[in-house]
Amino acid sequence: MLFCGVAAQAATQAFSVGANPVIRISAPSGRVHIIGWNQPTIQINSGNAVDIQHGDTAFVNAHYPRNLAIPGVTPPSAYNLPSLRAESFALPNLGSGEHNGVFLRGSGDITMRVPMRTSAIIVDVGTGQIAMANLRGTTMVATTRQGGIFLRNVSGTAFTQTLRGPVVAVNSTFERIRSRSLVGNLSFAHCDVQQIAASSVTGSVMYDDGRFRPGLARFESQRGSVAIGIAQGSNAQVNTSRGTVFSHYNSHSGPVVTAMAGRSVLLYNGSLESHPNLAHRAQIFSAPAFKKARQIRAGGAYRGKTTNRRVPPGRQRARAGTRRPPRRGHRPPLE
Repeated sequence: MLFCGVAAQAATQAFSVGANPVIRISAPSGRVHIIGWNQPTIQINSGNAVDIQHGDTAFVNAHYPRNLAIPGVTPPSAYNLPSLRAESFALPNLGSGEHNGVFLRGSGDITMRVPMRTSAIIVDVGTGQIAMANLRGTTMVATTRQGGIFLRNVSGTAFTQTLRGPVVAVNSTFERIRSRSLVGNLSFAHCDVQQIAASSVTGSVMYDDGRFRPGLARFESQRGSVAIGIAQGSNAQVNTSRGTVFSHYNSHSGPVVTAMAGRSVLLYNGSLESHPNLAHRAQIFSAPAFKKARQIRAGGAYRGKTTNRRVPPGRQRARAGTRRPPRRGHRPPLE
């Protein structure tokens, strides 16, 4: 069993890992972009120094989490939000063959090119952004406290969670995906799923121009809306138990889909953009997260910023040793 590490300076570096590595990244802040390519090597481009550790197949097999334990989250009382319950998510087996491990810790902007058929990628970012693209048959885990998660042209199994920020998946195929958010919209465009469970407390959930294979499909928003668009040539039987339903969809056959919302449930064929009258029923679907989904679907780059904002000079915090009184109605950050 081999495990070694090295502290690397900010630079572009590459090393061989084989075709099916396991990658784990931890960053307190920053933007992490992971892109699959047809090479048995990993290339890392980082603006800051990062700590990289390597493990052989024996080490990876001994430490790979077969069952991912997701702790519950209780927001500060000022937000008046319910808690996210603790969950567990079973990860697929790595399979036979070699699985070299790469474990990276750092912050700032990190761009990593990895083998297209990487076995598993687990990324946790405190404040920032996670983006993954061009992966095949990969187990993907992406979690943030504040920031967005973006998946484009990927396939495999996925778990995504953000406490404050959007989740966007475009042109992707999932055997199984669990996606949840406390404050943020969830958007899936041109996706094909067998099992999906997507839920948000205050945000809305959109599954636009998508396909369902026989399996489990559940969409829920406690305080927002849910929109489900069935792609041409595909069918689904949608059951709604909560929310005001507006439907331009007539099929009652196909895989069973469950939708629940605190506001509206929209059902339609194809894309919501082709149903302007229906889209007008739920103005929230013009929110930035769904505009971002349309940009990514059209092939645009990930241009989102981290949630760190520059404070105007006139509103900068007082110098050390002084304490400015809190603003009226100020809410503490989500942790």
